[in-house]
Amino acid sequence: KNAFRQCRGLTGHIPSTLFAAGSAVTDFSGTFAGCKGFSESIPADLFAGHTGVTDFSQVFLACSGLTGPIPEGLFATNTGVLTFKSVFSGCSGLSESIPAGLFEHNEDVSNLSSVFNGCDHLTDPIPASLFSHNLKVTDFSYAFINCSGLRGSIPVNLFALNTSALSFSYVFKDCTGLSGDIPSGLFEHNTSAYNFDGVFSGCT
Repeated sequence: KNAFRQCRGLTGHIPSTLFAAGSAVTDFSGTFAGCKGFSESIPADLFAGHTGVTDFSQVFLACSGLTGPIPEGLFATNTGVLTFKSVFSGCSGLSESIPAGLFEHNEDVSNLSSVFNGCDHLTDPIPASLFSHNLKVTDFSYAFINCSGLRGSIPVNLFALNTSALSFSYVFKDCTGLSGDIPSGLFEHNTSAYNFDGVFSGCT
C-alpha cells in the first residue's frame, strides 16, 4: 500500500518484474499514486499471479506520464479484487480503446468509481461488455468523468447486468465526445440505484 506514493522524481518505465516475487500481496492501493515521472506503457504482467489482492484503488492515480493502451489482461489473475476506485484516475496519457475484457475476471469487485476519471486520451466507443462480469458493483460514480476523448454512442446494455448498482452520479460528466441518442433503456435494469446526480452534465 502506497509503496511509491508521490515519488515524483522516479522516471522511466515501470519494470514488468517489479512484483514478481510477492504473490502474498493483498493491497496495492496507492502504489504509484502521484508518480508523474513514469513514462511508457503499463506492463501487461505487472500484477500477474497476485490472486489474493483485494484493493487496487488509486494504483496509478495522477500518473500522467504513462502512455499507450491499457493492457487487456492487466488484472486477469487478480480474481479477488473488491475495489478499483480511481485506479487510472488522472492518467491523461493513456490512449487508444478501453479493453473490453479489462475487468472480465474480477467478479467480486464492488467499487468502480472514478476508474477512468480524467483519462481524456482514451478513444473509441465504450465497449458494451466492459462491466458484464461485474455483477456486484454498487458504485459507478464518476467512472468516465472528463473522458472527453471517448467517441460514439453509449451502449444500451452497458449496465444491463449490474443490478446491484446504487450510484451512477456524474458517470459521464464532461464526456464531450460522446454522440448520438441516450439509450432509453440504459438504466432499465438498475432498479436499486438511487443516485443519478449529474449523470450527463457537460455532455455537449
